[in-house]
Amino acid sequence: TTRKYVWMLEDTEVRRWFENLRRGSMINSDTSLRSLGLLCVKWSCKPFDILELARQGTLQGMLEDEVTKLESEGKAGSYIKNIVKPVKSWLEYNGLELKRRIKIKGVDSTPTLEQERVPTREELATILRYLDKRGKAMATMMVFAGLRIECIGNYDGSDGLIMKDLPEMR
Repeated sequence: TTRKYVWMLEDTEVRRWFENLRRGSMINSDTSLRSLGLLCVKWSCKPFDILELARQGTLQGMLEDEVTKLESEGKAGSYIKNIVKPVKSWLEYNGLELKRRIKIKGVDSTPTLEQERVPTREELATILRYLDKRGKAMATMMVFAGLRIECIGNYDGSDGLIMKDLPEMR
């Protein structure tokens, strides 16, 4: 989990929500906790305050205002969606829901990936010069053998490729 928001897990219900998400996906649970925590810090509240705002009927407007603010700051739609989604999840877990759908401009856009490209030979050489032996081994397996990063190691580091997985290697 993200250390910055681990304080939220001290609450039994927040921890249950988090663990419920974690059974589905560790990455999703960590991201959701961070996003909900970020909103709590921005709004100077706790997760249960968000539930109370929903019950009072003021959360909808606050979230819509937050979306407008983030859009005006030039944040990507996919980023904004990942702020709103955990709030909806937290509400749903507690038997609440938003009354209206919140529309987010460019929700499927990924601007950070639009300029993505394969590194040149010179750029790759520069990258490899900065890596230790372990990093060089991982980078070369991805670059030259086409391995995906998830094959080399999983999210929490508990499983991954090991030397005995490569019997032909000397």
